[in-house]
Amino acid sequence: MLVEHSPGTDGLQRLSPPWPFSFVATLKAARRSLMAKVDAAADLARSPDRVLLVDAILPALGGEGGRVLFVGVRAYTQGYPAILEAGGGECWTLDRDPRAERYGVGERHVTADVRCVGEVWPAARFNAVVGNGLFGFGLNTRSQQADALAAMAVVLRVGGRLVLGWNTSRASERAVESLTTPLFDARPLNGLPVRVVAAGTDHAYGFFAKRGG
Repeated sequence: MLVEHSPGTDGLQRLSPPWPFSFVATLKAARRSLMAKVDAAADLARSPDRVLLVDAILPALGGEGGRVLFVGVRAYTQGYPAILEAGGGECWTLDRDPRAERYGVGERHVTADVRCVGEVWPAARFNAVVGNGLFGFGLNTRSQQADALAAMAVVLRVGGRLVLGWNTSRASERAVESLTTPLFDARPLNGLPVRVVAAGTDHAYGFFAKRGG
């Protein structure tokens, strides 16, 4: 691309971009859109439920070691695998959106629906599964939620951990209890009670273990 040079009144050379104003406006709009997405991701990372997850829940789970599957990745989750691996574990990530692959754990990331994990990995593959913000955000019906929990149970070993996070405005405590009870027992997580709610939000976390037999 050529750049036109024009002398100013002071004798200095001025650079005059040859692109039209509309192109510059488009670039500025794209930058604003990008920055808005960055700001949105930063806001999510600072939300009380994410702070609780990062400061308390993931370290407690990561301290147990083992192989962990984290379901649902975005820009603000990129630091989560390192926390989960701090105790010597191995983190895998999964998301059904191909565009989310860049936020996963490299070669240990799989693009698939969580309801299909039993087709991706063999039974009892993982020591723990983390599914946060799935109910009401893609898994919207009771049957979809039940199918996802059943699939996660398949790839969990007996006694394996399930960390489930959800908004009670989208899935009630009673509904989640009825969905999890056939497959899981409620179990505290390293000093955390079986249910915790992030202050000032309707976001709850439940801690479970896969039933034997």
